[in-house]
Amino acid sequence: MQEYIEGRLNLRLRNDTKNITSKGQANADKNLKFTVNDDCRYVVEEVPKQIGARAGCVVEGFVKYGDDPSNVQPLQASKSDKGKTVNLEQLAKKHGITLHGNGKKKKGDPELGDVLVMEKKARYRTHLVKLDTKDYGLPQTRNRQYLFVWRTDDPSDDLGEYFQLIMDHLKTPLLHSMEAFMLPPSHDRIRCFREALRSGPGLLCAKERAKELDL
Repeated sequence: MQEYIEGRLNLRLRNDTKNITSKGQANADKNLKFTVNDDCRYVVEEVPKQIGARAGCVVEGFVKYGDDPSNVQPLQASKSDKGKTVNLEQLAKKHGITLHGNGKKKKGDPELGDVLVMEKKARYRTHLVKLDTKDYGLPQTRNRQYLFVWRTDDPSDDLGEYFQLIMDHLKTPLLHSMEAFMLPPSHDRIRCFREALRSGPGLLCAKERAKELDL
């Protein structure tokens, strides 16, 4: 999703499928395909599931690993290639793009590699924030991910890091456990519920509910 919004494909992670549940993922080197249009520009033709790009978008260029993110080197095909289809591996070889191994993230590897940049009318940046409710004073564990998106033409804009700092600052220790919010078994309200469930009407209701189909 982040790649799709930003229009930037980190080629080091082109075959990373940790968020893809279906089996039989295609190899981006072979199955991410482009056609050359009449303007000798590369247009995305086929997209594997793990790649955050839209079929039909035009490739603007690429950024070399370690270079300034705004230094996009344009990609232009030769006139003799008009109408032809190439895959990512062929595109990279033709234009000197480094694909960095097999494209799957390994422990200790840097997060970034060469970046393929798509043309977009409006540029956005994203930052993924991972939160757990127990870190914010709530006596329960609920892991959530929030995608912070903002409009900017600067690919180095780090506004998302400030949002992360705000969320980190809002963390508060857990003062009370879940048990502190629960009534003891001897409480009158719990006793009334227990007696109602064990009564004749309560048992009859449970019996009727057991007959219902579980759809």
